[in-house]
Amino acid sequence: MKYILKIFVLILTFLFTSSYYEKYYIIKPEIFGVHPKKTYVGETVTIYGKNFKHYKDKSEISFGGADCQDYDFDYIYWSDNIIKVKVPTGAKSGNIELKIDNEKIVGPSVYLYNENCFIYSNPMDVTVDYSLKIFSNCDIKNPLYLWLPTAVSSDTQRNIIILNKSKNHFQTQMNGLDLFKINKFESNKIVTISKKFKYKSYQLDTTINPDFVTNDYNFKSDFYKYYTSPQGGIESSDPRIINLSKAIVKDETNPYYKAKLIYNWVVDNISYQFPPINTIWRAMDCLETGIGDCSVYSFLFCALCRAAGVPARAVAGHVIFIDETISVHVWAEFFLPKYGWIPVDANYGDIQVNGFLNKDKYFGCLDNRHIAFSKGRVLCEFPEEINYKENFVSLNFLQKYHTFANESQDKFIIYKSIKRIL
Repeated sequence: MKYILKIFVLILTFLFTSSYYEKYYIIKPEIFGVHPKKTYVGETVTIYGKNFKHYKDKSEISFGGADCQDYDFDYIYWSDNIIKVKVPTGAKSGNIELKIDNEKIVGPSVYLYNENCFIYSNPMDVTVDYSLKIFSNCDIKNPLYLWLPTAVSSDTQRNIIILNKSKNHFQTQMNGLDLFKINKFESNKIVTISKKFKYKSYQLDTTINPDFVTNDYNFKSDFYKYYTSPQGGIESSDPRIINLSKAIVKDETNPYYKAKLIYNWVVDNISYQFPPINTIWRAMDCLETGIGDCSVYSFLFCALCRAAGVPARAVAGHVIFIDETISVHVWAEFFLPKYGWIPVDANYGDIQVNGFLNKDKYFGCLDNRHIAFSKGRVLCEFPEEINYKENFVSLNFLQKYHTFANESQDKFIIYKSIKRIL
Protein backbone atom coordinates (compact mmCIF):
# COMPACT_ATOMS: atom_id res chain seq x y z
CA MET A 1 0.00 0.00 0.00
CA LYS A 2 2.87 2.34 0.82
CA TYR A 3 4.41 1.78 -2.63
CA ILE A 4 1.08 2.34 -4.36
CA LEU A 5 0.71 5.67 -2.54
CA LYS A 6 4.23 6.71 -3.61
CA ILE A 7 3.47 5.87 -7.24
CA PHE A 8 0.23 7.85 -7.03
CA VAL A 9 2.11 10.87 -5.61
CA LEU A 10 4.71 10.61 -8.37
CA ILE A 11 2.01 10.54 -11.03
CA LEU A 12 0.34 13.62 -9.57
CA THR A 13 3.68 15.40 -9.36
CA PHE A 14 4.33 14.62 -13.02
CA LEU A 15 0.93 15.86 -14.10
CA PHE A 16 1.14 19.11 -12.17
CA THR A 17 4.74 20.01 -13.04
CA SER A 18 5.29 18.66 -16.54
CA SER A 19 4.59 20.06 -19.97
CA TYR A 20 1.74 17.54 -20.11
CA TYR A 21 -0.12 19.52 -17.45
CA GLU A 22 0.81 22.83 -19.01
CA LYS A 23 -0.52 21.68 -22.35
CA TYR A 24 -3.81 20.28 -21.17
CA TYR A 25 -4.60 22.13 -17.95
CA ILE A 26 -2.75 25.42 -17.61
CA ILE A 27 -2.06 27.21 -20.86
CA LYS A 28 -5.41 26.81 -22.55
CA PRO A 29 -6.43 30.46 -23.05
CA GLU A 30 -9.85 31.81 -22.17
CA ILE A 31 -11.45 35.14 -23.05
CA PHE A 32 -13.75 36.55 -20.37
CA GLY A 33 -14.73 39.85 -21.96
CA VAL A 34 -13.83 42.79 -24.16
CA HIS A 35 -14.12 46.56 -23.78
CA PRO A 36 -15.53 48.49 -25.50
CA LYS A 37 -18.03 46.32 -27.34
CA LYS A 38 -18.82 49.05 -29.88
CA THR A 39 -15.95 50.91 -31.50
CA TYR A 40 -14.16 52.03 -34.68
CA VAL A 41 -11.24 50.83 -36.78
CA GLY A 42 -7.99 52.13 -35.31
CA GLU A 43 -9.38 52.41 -31.78
CA THR A 44 -7.92 50.41 -28.87
CA VAL A 45 -9.81 47.40 -27.54
CA THR A 46 -8.93 45.63 -24.27
CA ILE A 47 -9.37 41.85 -24.06
CA TYR A 48 -9.67 40.26 -20.62
CA GLY A 49 -9.07 36.59 -19.85
CA LYS A 50 -6.35 34.23 -18.70
CA ASN A 51 -3.45 32.16 -20.00
CA PHE A 52 -2.62 34.51 -22.87
CA LYS A 53 1.10 34.04 -22.08
CA HIS A 54 3.25 36.92 -20.89
CA TYR A 55 4.43 37.88 -24.37
CA LYS A 56 2.89 37.91 -27.82
CA ASP A 57 5.47 35.83 -29.71
CA LYS A 58 3.61 34.46 -32.78
CA SER A 59 0.11 34.75 -31.33
CA GLU A 60 -2.50 36.51 -33.46
CA ILE A 61 -5.79 38.35 -32.99
CA SER A 62 -8.46 39.02 -35.59
CA PHE A 63 -11.67 41.07 -35.66
CA GLY A 64 -14.41 39.75 -37.90
CA GLY A 65 -11.89 38.05 -40.20
CA ALA A 66 -9.34 40.91 -40.34
CA ASP A 67 -5.98 40.26 -38.65
CA CYS A 68 -4.14 42.69 -36.40
CA GLN A 69 -0.75 43.49 -37.90
CA ASP A 70 2.72 43.99 -36.44
CA TYR A 71 3.63 46.45 -39.20
CA ASP A 72 0.67 48.62 -38.12
CA PHE A 73 1.66 48.75 -34.43
CA ASP A 74 -1.70 47.05 -33.71
CA TYR A 75 -0.38 45.13 -30.70
CA ILE A 76 -0.08 47.68 -27.92
CA TYR A 77 0.13 45.61 -24.70
CA TRP A 78 0.27 41.89 -23.96
CA SER A 79 0.19 40.08 -20.62
CA ASP A 80 -1.11 36.78 -19.34
CA ASN A 81 -4.58 38.16 -18.63
CA ILE A 82 -4.89 41.47 -20.51
CA ILE A 83 -4.29 42.30 -24.18
CA LYS A 84 -4.66 45.73 -25.76
CA VAL A 85 -4.88 45.92 -29.55
CA LYS A 86 -6.01 48.34 -32.24
CA VAL A 87 -8.88 47.29 -34.46
CA PRO A 88 -7.32 46.60 -37.90
CA THR A 89 -8.36 48.05 -41.25
CA GLY A 90 -11.06 45.97 -42.91
CA ALA A 91 -12.49 44.61 -39.66
CA LYS A 92 -16.17 43.72 -39.59
CA SER A 93 -18.60 43.33 -36.73
CA GLY A 94 -18.30 39.86 -35.28
CA ASN A 95 -16.37 37.67 -32.87
CA ILE A 96 -12.83 38.34 -31.75
CA GLU A 97 -10.56 35.37 -32.44
CA LEU A 98 -7.34 34.68 -30.56
CA LYS A 99 -4.78 32.21 -31.90
CA ILE A 100 -2.09 30.96 -29.51
CA ASP A 101 0.13 27.97 -30.29
CA ASN A 102 -2.13 27.07 -33.24
CA GLU A 103 -5.14 26.92 -30.91
CA LYS A 104 -8.00 29.22 -31.88
CA ILE A 105 -10.23 30.72 -29.18
CA VAL A 106 -13.41 32.54 -30.15
CA GLY A 107 -14.27 35.48 -27.94
CA PRO A 108 -17.18 37.92 -27.62
CA SER A 109 -18.46 39.89 -30.58
CA VAL A 110 -17.59 43.53 -31.22
CA TYR A 111 -19.74 45.95 -33.22
CA LEU A 112 -17.80 48.25 -35.55
CA TYR A 113 -19.09 51.56 -36.82
CA ASN A 114 -18.31 52.63 -40.40
CA GLU A 115 -17.69 49.06 -41.55
CA ASN A 116 -19.97 49.48 -44.57
CA CYS A 117 -17.66 52.17 -45.94
CA PHE A 118 -15.25 49.42 -47.07
CA ILE A 119 -16.67 47.20 -49.81
CA TYR A 120 -14.72 44.09 -50.84
CA SER A 121 -15.64 42.42 -54.13
CA ASN A 122 -14.35 40.39 -57.10
CA PRO A 123 -12.36 37.84 -55.08
CA MET A 124 -9.57 36.29 -57.15
CA ASP A 125 -7.52 33.22 -56.31
CA VAL A 126 -3.86 33.92 -56.89
CA THR A 127 -1.00 31.39 -56.79
CA VAL A 128 2.52 32.82 -57.10
CA ASP A 129 5.77 31.00 -57.82
CA TYR A 130 8.67 33.19 -56.67
CA SER A 131 12.31 32.20 -57.12
CA LEU A 132 15.80 33.68 -57.11
CA LYS A 133 18.79 32.28 -58.98
CA ILE A 134 22.08 33.34 -57.42
CA PHE A 135 25.39 33.14 -59.26
CA SER A 136 28.99 33.88 -58.27
CA ASN A 137 32.12 33.66 -60.41
CA CYS A 138 34.28 32.67 -57.43
CA ASP A 139 34.25 30.23 -54.52
CA ILE A 140 32.65 31.73 -51.40
CA LYS A 141 32.71 30.01 -48.01
CA ASN A 142 30.71 32.55 -46.00
CA PRO A 143 26.92 32.05 -46.05
CA LEU A 144 24.52 34.31 -47.91
CA TYR A 145 21.18 35.16 -46.23
CA LEU A 146 18.16 36.21 -48.30
CA TRP A 147 14.81 37.44 -47.03
CA LEU A 148 12.01 36.69 -49.48
CA PRO A 149 8.53 38.21 -48.88
CA THR A 150 5.08 36.68 -49.27
CA ALA A 151 1.88 38.54 -50.12
CA VAL A 152 1.52 40.33 -46.79
CA SER A 153 -1.68 39.66 -44.86
CA SER A 154 -4.08 42.62 -45.10
CA ASP A 155 -7.71 43.51 -45.65
CA THR A 156 -7.43 42.90 -49.43
CA GLN A 157 -5.09 39.86 -49.21
CA ARG A 158 -6.50 37.03 -47.14
CA ASN A 159 -6.21 33.28 -46.55
CA ILE A 160 -2.51 33.22 -47.36
CA ILE A 161 -1.15 29.67 -47.61
CA ILE A 162 2.45 28.65 -48.23
CA LEU A 163 2.51 25.70 -50.64
CA ASN A 164 6.22 24.90 -50.64
CA LYS A 165 9.72 26.29 -50.04
CA SER A 166 13.13 25.21 -51.28
CA LYS A 167 15.34 23.17 -48.95
CA ASN A 168 17.59 26.12 -48.14
CA HIS A 169 14.75 27.74 -46.15
CA PHE A 170 16.11 28.78 -42.76
CA GLN A 171 13.22 30.33 -40.79
CA THR A 172 9.91 32.17 -41.08
CA GLN A 173 9.69 35.64 -39.56
CA MET A 174 6.98 38.29 -39.11
CA ASN A 175 4.35 38.97 -41.78
CA GLY A 176 5.23 35.97 -43.92
CA LEU A 177 8.86 36.98 -44.42
CA ASP A 178 11.02 33.92 -45.10
CA LEU A 179 14.76 33.77 -44.49
CA PHE A 180 16.81 31.49 -46.74
CA LYS A 181 20.45 30.55 -46.18
CA ILE A 182 23.03 29.44 -48.73
CA ASN A 183 26.06 28.09 -46.86
CA LYS A 184 28.64 28.39 -49.62
CA PHE A 185 29.10 28.98 -53.31
CA GLU A 186 31.12 27.09 -55.84
CA SER A 187 32.45 29.14 -58.70
CA ASN A 188 30.15 29.47 -61.72
CA LYS A 189 27.37 27.35 -60.23
CA ILE A 190 23.79 28.61 -59.84
CA VAL A 191 21.92 28.19 -56.56
CA THR A 192 18.13 28.57 -56.49
CA ILE A 193 15.84 29.54 -53.65
CA SER A 194 12.10 29.48 -54.15
CA LYS A 195 8.70 29.54 -52.55
CA LYS A 196 5.15 29.10 -53.77
CA PHE A 197 2.13 30.60 -52.04
CA LYS A 198 -1.52 31.28 -52.68
CA TYR A 199 -4.05 33.75 -51.36
CA LYS A 200 -7.38 35.41 -52.14
CA SER A 201 -7.22 38.95 -53.48
CA TYR A 202 -10.13 41.41 -53.29
CA GLN A 203 -11.03 44.62 -55.01
CA LEU A 204 -11.62 47.41 -52.51
CA ASP A 205 -14.02 50.32 -52.95
CA THR A 206 -14.47 52.92 -50.23
CA THR A 207 -17.58 55.05 -49.75
CA ILE A 208 -16.45 57.53 -47.12
CA ASN A 209 -18.37 60.71 -46.44
CA PRO A 210 -15.50 63.20 -45.97
CA ASP A 211 -17.67 65.48 -43.84
CA PHE A 212 -17.74 62.79 -41.12
CA VAL A 213 -13.94 62.45 -41.03
CA THR A 214 -12.17 63.96 -38.01
CA ASN A 215 -8.57 64.81 -37.17
CA ASP A 216 -8.63 62.67 -34.01
CA TYR A 217 -5.22 61.04 -34.38
CA ASN A 218 -3.31 59.80 -31.36
CA PHE A 219 -0.44 62.22 -31.98
CA LYS A 220 1.73 60.70 -29.24
CA SER A 221 1.47 57.10 -30.47
CA ASP A 222 4.37 55.22 -32.06
CA PHE A 223 2.07 54.55 -35.00
CA TYR A 224 1.44 58.24 -35.72
CA LYS A 225 5.07 59.26 -35.19
CA TYR A 226 6.38 56.52 -37.46
CA TYR A 227 4.01 57.20 -40.35
CA THR A 228 4.45 60.98 -40.25
CA SER A 229 8.26 60.98 -39.98
CA PRO A 230 10.74 61.22 -42.88
CA GLN A 231 12.20 57.99 -44.27
CA GLY A 232 14.54 57.07 -47.10
CA GLY A 233 13.04 58.53 -50.27
CA ILE A 234 10.20 60.20 -48.34
CA GLU A 235 11.75 63.51 -47.25
CA SER A 236 8.74 64.96 -45.45
CA SER A 237 10.88 67.25 -43.26
CA ASP A 238 12.56 68.99 -46.20
CA PRO A 239 11.51 72.69 -46.21
CA ARG A 240 10.56 72.49 -49.89
CA ILE A 241 8.20 69.59 -49.21
CA ILE A 242 6.75 71.35 -46.16
CA ASN A 243 6.17 74.60 -48.05
CA LEU A 244 4.60 72.85 -51.03
CA SER A 245 2.35 70.78 -48.75
CA LYS A 246 1.15 73.96 -47.04
CA ALA A 247 0.52 75.62 -50.40
CA ILE A 248 -1.54 72.63 -51.58
CA VAL A 249 -3.73 72.08 -48.51
CA LYS A 250 -3.93 75.77 -47.49
CA ASP A 251 -6.33 76.11 -44.52
CA GLU A 252 -7.83 72.62 -44.89
CA THR A 253 -7.89 70.64 -41.61
CA ASN A 254 -9.81 67.54 -42.72
CA PRO A 255 -7.25 64.75 -43.43
CA TYR A 256 -9.42 63.24 -46.18
CA TYR A 257 -9.54 66.51 -48.11
CA LYS A 258 -5.83 67.10 -47.45
CA ALA A 259 -4.94 63.74 -49.00
CA LYS A 260 -7.27 64.34 -51.96
CA LEU A 261 -5.74 67.77 -52.68
CA ILE A 262 -2.25 66.28 -52.52
CA TYR A 263 -3.21 63.33 -54.73
CA ASN A 264 -4.69 65.65 -57.36
CA TRP A 265 -1.56 67.81 -57.31
CA VAL A 266 0.73 64.81 -57.87
CA VAL A 267 -1.42 63.46 -60.72
CA ASP A 268 -1.62 66.88 -62.38
CA ASN A 269 2.06 67.85 -62.03
CA ILE A 270 4.14 64.66 -62.39
CA SER A 271 4.82 62.87 -65.68
CA TYR A 272 5.63 59.16 -65.86
CA GLN A 273 9.07 57.96 -66.88
CA PHE A 274 10.81 54.68 -66.11
CA PRO A 275 13.42 54.73 -64.86
CA PRO A 276 13.30 58.23 -63.36
CA ILE A 277 16.01 60.73 -64.26
CA ASN A 278 19.44 59.45 -63.13
CA THR A 279 17.58 56.40 -61.73
CA ILE A 280 17.13 58.16 -58.39
CA TRP A 281 14.03 57.13 -56.47
CA ARG A 282 13.33 59.99 -54.07
CA ALA A 283 10.44 62.37 -53.53
CA MET A 284 12.72 65.41 -53.80
CA ASP A 285 14.11 64.37 -57.17
CA CYS A 286 10.60 63.82 -58.46
CA LEU A 287 9.61 67.25 -57.18
CA GLU A 288 12.60 68.92 -58.83
CA THR A 289 12.29 67.20 -62.23
CA GLY A 290 8.52 66.67 -62.45
CA ILE A 291 9.29 63.18 -63.78
CA GLY A 292 9.27 59.77 -62.13
CA ASP A 293 8.01 56.22 -62.04
CA CYS A 294 5.43 54.56 -59.78
CA SER A 295 7.84 54.63 -56.81
CA VAL A 296 8.45 58.38 -56.81
CA TYR A 297 4.78 59.14 -57.50
CA SER A 298 4.08 57.27 -54.26
CA PHE A 299 7.04 58.68 -52.32
CA LEU A 300 6.07 62.24 -53.21
CA PHE A 301 2.43 61.64 -52.24
CA CYS A 302 3.54 60.17 -48.89
CA ALA A 303 6.04 62.96 -48.20
CA LEU A 304 3.46 65.69 -48.84
CA CYS A 305 0.84 63.89 -46.71
CA ARG A 306 3.27 63.40 -43.82
CA ALA A 307 4.27 67.06 -43.98
CA ALA A 308 0.55 67.88 -43.68
CA GLY A 309 0.19 65.65 -40.60
CA VAL A 310 -1.59 62.79 -42.41
CA PRO A 311 -0.04 59.32 -41.84
CA ALA A 312 0.91 57.78 -45.18
CA ARG A 313 3.08 54.95 -46.43
CA ALA A 314 4.40 53.39 -49.61
CA VAL A 315 3.14 49.91 -50.47
CA ALA A 316 5.65 47.82 -52.41
CA GLY A 317 4.97 44.77 -54.49
CA HIS A 318 3.87 43.80 -57.96
CA VAL A 319 0.88 43.91 -60.30
CA ILE A 320 -0.64 41.17 -62.44
CA PHE A 321 -1.33 42.38 -65.98
CA ILE A 322 -4.19 40.96 -68.03
CA ASP A 323 -1.78 38.68 -69.92
CA GLU A 324 -0.86 37.26 -66.44
CA THR A 325 2.69 38.61 -66.51
CA ILE A 326 3.81 40.17 -63.23
CA SER A 327 5.75 43.41 -62.86
CA VAL A 328 7.12 45.40 -59.91
CA HIS A 329 4.98 48.29 -58.69
CA VAL A 330 4.63 50.74 -55.81
CA TRP A 331 1.50 52.57 -54.64
CA ALA A 332 0.45 54.20 -51.36
CA GLU A 333 -2.04 54.41 -48.49
CA PHE A 334 -3.06 57.15 -46.07
CA PHE A 335 -4.72 56.68 -42.70
CA LEU A 336 -7.99 58.17 -41.48
CA PRO A 337 -9.10 58.04 -37.83
CA LYS A 338 -12.02 55.63 -37.28
CA TYR A 339 -11.76 54.30 -40.87
CA GLY A 340 -8.27 52.93 -41.39
CA TRP A 341 -5.89 52.79 -44.35
CA ILE A 342 -7.16 54.18 -47.67
CA PRO A 343 -5.44 53.03 -50.88
CA VAL A 344 -4.23 55.42 -53.58
CA ASP A 345 -2.25 54.82 -56.77
CA ALA A 346 -1.23 58.20 -58.17
CA ASN A 347 0.65 56.56 -61.05
CA TYR A 348 -2.41 54.57 -62.21
CA GLY A 349 -4.53 57.62 -61.51
CA ASP A 350 -2.42 59.50 -64.03
CA ILE A 351 -2.08 56.85 -66.75
CA GLN A 352 -4.84 54.46 -67.82
CA VAL A 353 -3.51 50.89 -67.65
CA ASN A 354 -5.17 48.28 -69.84
CA GLY A 355 -7.25 45.80 -67.87
CA PHE A 356 -7.26 47.82 -64.63
CA LEU A 357 -9.81 50.19 -63.08
CA ASN A 358 -10.61 53.49 -64.74
CA LYS A 359 -7.86 55.90 -63.74
CA ASP A 360 -10.30 58.19 -61.90
CA LYS A 361 -10.96 55.34 -59.40
CA TYR A 362 -7.50 55.12 -57.87
CA PHE A 363 -8.12 57.49 -54.98
CA GLY A 364 -9.83 55.34 -52.33
CA CYS A 365 -10.14 52.19 -54.44
CA LEU A 366 -7.86 49.35 -55.48
CA ASP A 367 -8.25 46.50 -57.96
CA ASN A 368 -7.58 42.85 -57.15
CA ARG A 369 -4.45 42.70 -59.33
CA HIS A 370 -2.10 44.57 -56.98
CA ILE A 371 0.13 42.24 -54.90
CA ALA A 372 1.41 43.92 -51.73
CA PHE A 373 4.65 42.44 -50.38
CA SER A 374 5.20 45.09 -47.70
CA LYS A 375 3.40 48.05 -46.20
CA GLY A 376 5.62 50.78 -44.81
CA ARG A 377 7.48 48.79 -42.15
CA VAL A 378 9.51 45.59 -42.50
CA LEU A 379 11.61 43.98 -39.76
CA CYS A 380 14.22 41.55 -41.06
CA GLU A 381 15.31 39.57 -38.01
CA PHE A 382 18.91 38.36 -37.83
CA PRO A 383 19.39 34.81 -36.48
CA GLU A 384 21.68 34.42 -33.48
CA GLU A 385 24.43 32.87 -35.57
CA ILE A 386 25.01 36.17 -37.38
CA ASN A 387 27.48 38.34 -35.49
CA TYR A 388 25.72 41.63 -36.14
CA LYS A 389 25.28 44.68 -33.92
CA GLU A 390 21.48 44.71 -34.24
CA ASN A 391 18.89 41.97 -33.82
CA PHE A 392 17.03 43.19 -36.90
CA VAL A 393 17.14 45.71 -39.70
CA SER A 394 14.11 47.93 -40.32
CA LEU A 395 13.26 48.56 -43.96
CA ASN A 396 10.83 51.15 -45.31
CA PHE A 397 9.49 48.56 -47.72
CA LEU A 398 10.49 45.25 -49.29
CA GLN A 399 9.57 44.94 -52.94
CA LYS A 400 11.81 42.09 -54.10
CA TYR A 401 14.19 40.66 -51.49
CA HIS A 402 16.83 41.64 -48.93
CA THR A 403 20.31 40.12 -48.62
CA PHE A 404 23.10 39.96 -46.04
CA ALA A 405 26.58 38.41 -46.30
CA ASN A 406 30.06 38.94 -44.92
CA GLU A 407 31.15 39.38 -48.50
CA SER A 408 31.01 42.16 -51.05
CA GLN A 409 27.60 42.23 -52.72
CA ASP A 410 29.45 42.62 -56.02
CA LYS A 411 30.37 38.96 -55.84
CA PHE A 412 26.74 37.92 -56.29
CA ILE A 413 24.44 38.19 -59.29
CA ILE A 414 20.77 37.56 -58.51
CA TYR A 415 18.06 36.87 -61.08
CA LYS A 416 14.44 37.19 -59.94
CA SER A 417 11.54 35.19 -61.38
CA ILE A 418 7.95 35.69 -60.31
CA LYS A 419 4.97 34.23 -62.12
CA ARG A 420 1.35 33.44 -61.55
CA ILE A 421 0.35 29.78 -61.66
CA LEU A 422 -3.07 29.22 -63.25
